[in-house]
Amino acid sequence: MVANYDEVYEVNVTSGADLISNVYVDGPDIHTFTAPMLGASLDSTVANTLTWDRGEAAQAATFRDDGNGNGGGGGGNGGALAISDTGSYSIPALTLRAQADQPTTNTLRIVRSNTVVPKGAVAGSTVSVGVSNELDVVALACTGC
Repeated sequence: MVANYDEVYEVNVTSGADLISNVYVDGPDIHTFTAPMLGASLDSTVANTLTWDRGEAAQAATFRDDGNGNGGGGGGNGGALAISDTGSYSIPALTLRAQADQPTTNTLRIVRSNTVVPKGAVAGSTVSVGVSNELDVVALACTGC
């Protein structure tokens, strides 16, 4: 992980007498969330749509929530779920962490990445560049959750 994002990276690896050089990985462009808005209050008992703007689709994308809700979404336990980088994902009902007596903050994350297989590298070698963005939303208090 690096402090800034340059999108294109050059990778050079030396391991003993082995050398892989001039491997370029073009990462995805930075995405921005369009819905829901930062801090939005959501009903965790229904599906909620998460949308984002991006220039081009990444090779891979994952959705992750930090909750421990009862549903599937990002695993409900902070696990990453592979999704298509279409710019939209329907968060299943009961995915957001919610409490019966008070609103609960949830952090939603989309990680988009591109990967290359370095020519001449050991079988199974890959280099990936990804960009992660997160959004805090509030799950409304719910009854029977």
